[in-house]
Amino acid sequence: MPKRIVIHAGPGKTGTSAIQAVLNDQREALAVRGVLYPKHDMDSNRVSSGNRGALLDRTDDGNWTVSKDKVNTLRARFEASGCHTLLLSSEFFFRRIPGIHEHFPEAEFIAYLRHPIELEESGYNQRVKRHDRTSRFHLPDDFDYRTLRYVSRLLDASPAPDVVLRPYAKPLFTGGTILADLFAILGLDAPAEDQVVNPSYTFEALQFKRHANHFPLGRLGPELDRLLQRCDIGQRPYSLLTPQRYAELNGRVVDQLTEFLERHALDGLATFRDHVAATPPRPYHGQDIGADALDEIARWVKREAPQLHGLLAELAGKFPNLSLPNPHYYRCLGVAPSEDGPAPDRETIAALVARLRDDAHGAEADFCRELALYLEDRGDLEAASHFMAAAHAFRPNGEIIRGKLNDYRIRSGGERTSRSFRFRSLLIRLRGMLSR
Repeated sequence: MPKRIVIHAGPGKTGTSAIQAVLNDQREALAVRGVLYPKHDMDSNRVSSGNRGALLDRTDDGNWTVSKDKVNTLRARFEASGCHTLLLSSEFFFRRIPGIHEHFPEAEFIAYLRHPIELEESGYNQRVKRHDRTSRFHLPDDFDYRTLRYVSRLLDASPAPDVVLRPYAKPLFTGGTILADLFAILGLDAPAEDQVVNPSYTFEALQFKRHANHFPLGRLGPELDRLLQRCDIGQRPYSLLTPQRYAELNGRVVDQLTEFLERHALDGLATFRDHVAATPPRPYHGQDIGADALDEIARWVKREAPQLHGLLAELAGKFPNLSLPNPHYYRCLGVAPSEDGPAPDRETIAALVARLRDDAHGAEADFCRELALYLEDRGDLEAASHFMAAAHAFRPNGEIIRGKLNDYRIRSGGERTSRSFRFRSLLIRLRGMLSR
């Protein structure tokens, strides 16, 4: 049987974690069937970067690049193995297909195309789960199916890599699962095991984690993530886009898919385009959560992991004055939020800003924010915190402002800054700043 190199390149959020978990577990069984799949590590959630380390090296600037030495080591190992197929899998390979193709010109690259709106919402879920995201989900007005532009460049290259594009959609998988679909490409029967790895949160669990992310969770973050992955309280599936916004963006995606398929004569993917066109929006949920829902998730956390609940409450108590989308997060953990005193007098601040602005233009919130950032740069965190609080008063839903205000308060150790906030002293300070 001729030698074959198959590289599953993802991309991310197309079932890569589940595929890699099964392949890693089934290495010996795959070897018996003539497939070499190199071993790799997995974290406690059974999530991994797949075979990234078997092929790529990290550069000093943090990027990943193909290692010639690792390529040669893999080739030698493959030749000596007696296997007819070398199988590699990592979502990190997707954007590095051109570089990998230079070293493995005979390789077949398998990539899955997923509905881009689903992909963006799944990616946002992941950033809240694992990367401390606190801001709301948002898609820009110029949103498009960016993956298609990259794949077009691959297909237009000379010589072009051998890229096998498959739809990521349950009704279109050969065998009904992505694992069976991948094994069909390999010409093998899929193993019976088909794992759910890295499951998404319910809407309510997602919002609870988004509130918790405002705090410096540290090691509590992964622990809370693992717990909330098995929380079934609340809505699933859901969408953070209104039906009207979804219809607008979905129509644009369908048009781009049609153009892409016609340009590259990919008639076999027409069913995927039709699937995208026919996919209805999932039930819409605004990105706010009420006190009752926060209470329900908090009670579940306390029941399932009382020690973790206690540590979350302890952390909230250490920083009792953070600005949260819903301050009830404090109370659902049994913590009384700190009173910041009277809210900044917006009329007074507006008058002050009007006197000082002169030729500067912009909303009061922007002006106060920029002053706060200036004062932060000068090391005056207390004054910076006051002005960022003023910006927050003008724009209470401004997430960048909220994030900076919380950053100031965390850096001050959770202690309330002095309330001796006197406009006269700040006026003197501002006049000095504006005269420079």
